[in-house]
Amino acid sequence: MRYFSVCLLFLLTALVSYAQSTEFNVSIQFIDLHDKSPLPFTSLTLESSDEVALADSEGKIELSLPDSLTTISALVSYGCCLNSHTEITVRSDTSIIIMLESHGEWMDNVEIHSDQNHHEHANITIASATLIKQADQSFAQLASHIPGISMLSHGGHIAKPMIHGLYGHRLQMINHGIIHRDQDWGIEHAPDVSPWAGNHIEIYTRSAAVRYGTAAMGGAYVISTDLPTDQDHWHGNIIKSMYLNGLGLGVHGQIAGSITKNITLTYSGGIQGQSDHRSPDYVLTNTGMRQHVQRINLHSKWKIWQHETHVGFFSRNTGILRSAHIGNLTDFNDALSREIPFYTEDKPKYTIDNPKQNTQHFTVGSNSQLNLSPKTHLHIAAGYQQNERQEFDIRRWNRDSIPVVDLKLRTTHGEISLDHRNSTNYTKVGLRYSHEENRPQDGTGRRPLVPFANTNTIAMYVESEYGAESITVFGGLRYEYVQRQVKYFTRQREYIESSESPSLYAGSLGLAWKSYRLDLSTTRRLPNLYERYADGIHPAAAVIVRGDSTIQSEQVWQVNLSLPFDMSNGWELYTGVYYNYFPNYIYTASSTIPELSISGAFFVQEYLQNRAQLGGLDFSILKSFELLNIEASLTSSLLLGQNIDSKDALPDIPPLDINPGLTWTPSLRNNNSLSLSVDYQYLARAWFYPRNQVAVIPPDAAHLVNVSAELFIRTKKYLSFKVIAECKNITNHRYRTYLNRWRYFANEPGIQPTIKFLSFF
Repeated sequence: MRYFSVCLLFLLTALVSYAQSTEFNVSIQFIDLHDKSPLPFTSLTLESSDEVALADSEGKIELSLPDSLTTISALVSYGCCLNSHTEITVRSDTSIIIMLESHGEWMDNVEIHSDQNHHEHANITIASATLIKQADQSFAQLASHIPGISMLSHGGHIAKPMIHGLYGHRLQMINHGIIHRDQDWGIEHAPDVSPWAGNHIEIYTRSAAVRYGTAAMGGAYVISTDLPTDQDHWHGNIIKSMYLNGLGLGVHGQIAGSITKNITLTYSGGIQGQSDHRSPDYVLTNTGMRQHVQRINLHSKWKIWQHETHVGFFSRNTGILRSAHIGNLTDFNDALSREIPFYTEDKPKYTIDNPKQNTQHFTVGSNSQLNLSPKTHLHIAAGYQQNERQEFDIRRWNRDSIPVVDLKLRTTHGEISLDHRNSTNYTKVGLRYSHEENRPQDGTGRRPLVPFANTNTIAMYVESEYGAESITVFGGLRYEYVQRQVKYFTRQREYIESSESPSLYAGSLGLAWKSYRLDLSTTRRLPNLYERYADGIHPAAAVIVRGDSTIQSEQVWQVNLSLPFDMSNGWELYTGVYYNYFPNYIYTASSTIPELSISGAFFVQEYLQNRAQLGGLDFSILKSFELLNIEASLTSSLLLGQNIDSKDALPDIPPLDINPGLTWTPSLRNNNSLSLSVDYQYLARAWFYPRNQVAVIPPDAAHLVNVSAELFIRTKKYLSFKVIAECKNITNHRYRTYLNRWRYFANEPGIQPTIKFLSFF
């Protein structure tokens, strides 16, 4: 596949037309992004009819389509390896120019929507190009450079994505049409899914709860795998990575092709392992990682029916920073001010010792689409998931092999939806059912951190959109009926069985004019088991956690304003403003004095509920200097959060960050390409934080410089290579970050060189 960059240069006629013509005439020309030369013989395969249109010697295709087909879903191919899934919405006779990055090694999958398609709330798309380069990254790392998206971590390999200050059970992941459910109870539980599970990711930062559930209060990540585009050949890629800080290797690969005329298969897999990381001054002992990912997607298509079956497996074994587990109060207080942490080894180790965290996740699911008419589609999805999590602490008397936390979660899911669209309207209705079984396992020697629970959810939702000329109104409603049964023992050894049947909901209303957009929404979600019932030592977090069974459902009222500006002379500007009001915000309050337990000394985190408000600003600007082949960028985010009742700041609010960058892509011969990038990352000191919940004031501002070089070499028609050399924190800057809970005990990793070899066939 090849890096794909699509620019819609002009639409000669209005996108909303009331003319009663019997067909649209669509003219498409494919040109090279760099020298604007035509790309002859580019193919466009229409998904509605499997018809293949081939561009002429000038890269042009002329299409005549019925007026009922307002959205063109197609597969674009150039050469043998440049492939992309594309959607183009038309309302009348249209001329389009699409520019392709023909010098790259693959094309991004880019969805092109008119301003009328505001039911597609995804405002960030991460496609094949980025996923291939970052196959070894976690979900939190994948998008942490995007304004408004941050990373909350317990070390480098345990991290959660954060959107506009919201994280955990306020963000939802959709894995190939199935709501991804794992035991990501707290900050210390990273999502048990890899970005390598698919080749297309959409990020919803607004109005996602109506479609994807009340758990998507803060946003959603949607993972999918596109259909292979070349019916005649099998194509794939292999990525080999070498890490010099946290010495290790990673191998990821993907292959896709047709089994028969109507059946295609995509396989992706990867293994990865690293030893202990190093800070500029010492080894971060017991921070190694092992990860294993496998996925098979089987697509089939017969006339009006499309079907996908997928099977996935994910496992990860992660070491927990040894210096975060302290045996007594004296050493704990000393550890907060030590220059070199306790239990620091002289050299990195390849083994992963206690404390550690082991997780496994298995998924099987299917998705079907039945085209009842060109304008009406029926969707059916079903899936099963099993998640297993074990955590180990420092134990005596040969008990290191016995987990302190041992949990299993089984989830079944089914959903059916129907959508209809015409030239001015879009409507979608859906019904979903899910069943979850959380099963703490015996033999740990401790009371379960999270109790036994059964949860059944029935949800109904409707979305609608109406567009007239340049103005579009859209909205939706969702209702969820939940039945939850919980069984647990209290610390006083009292056995309790409880049940509840709350009603949850989400609603959204929006208005768009041209490319500007205003979203109003409200969501009510059910507290998760961890927030209500957690009680005990959590080894992965190195804290004692105490939930509150009296916590009520959480509700939010949200306003999002998006202001993109396409300016002349290669300038692009985007500003996003948002505000969230919580009448009953759920959060953790951390003690400043450690508590001694049988396993050592730890801070205590208690779940509380108060009125709160969060608001912020996202900003990005991009300037292209075409004659110099240089692209300059600047992104920044600012977020504030307040506990209204106590008049204090909320915990875990990302501080100000500013990220300027510069990329130079000189033209080379023989379709080869070179890209050199440098960016500066300024992480401000957190000045807005709860003073009574931190044992040590937040760390000073960090100044990081990151560089990368990418060289693409095309050797044969069916084979190409790419070499990537990148280095984070090239100045070996000594720093700590507010959003990393290990900041109390150790510095962040120092210089992090990585070399990647990519092969495409």
